[in-house]
Amino acid sequence: MTNSCPGIRRLPRPVAGDAVRAAAAAGGALRHYALSHGCPELRMDTNARNAVARGLYKKLGYKEIGIVPTEFNGIPDVQLVLLEKHL
Repeated sequence: MTNSCPGIRRLPRPVAGDAVRAAAAAGGALRHYALSHGCPELRMDTNARNAVARGLYKKLGYKEIGIVPTEFNGIPDVQLVLLEKHL
């Protein structure tokens, strides 16, 4: 399936204490952008091994919709968790 709604790619890593605030602020801007461009959801992925990010995205309302194997930057067998948040 293809659509004109961009995915979220490589967000900067904030200082640990600011992670929730930074993610919420980025999420608010992304939500506004998505809604103004007719996108019904936000989608992103993260490494399955990144438990901290997965917990943060869950707190922000994202659901894990699948895990897919991929090659990432030349690294084989990386498991990506696909995340989605309906707006």
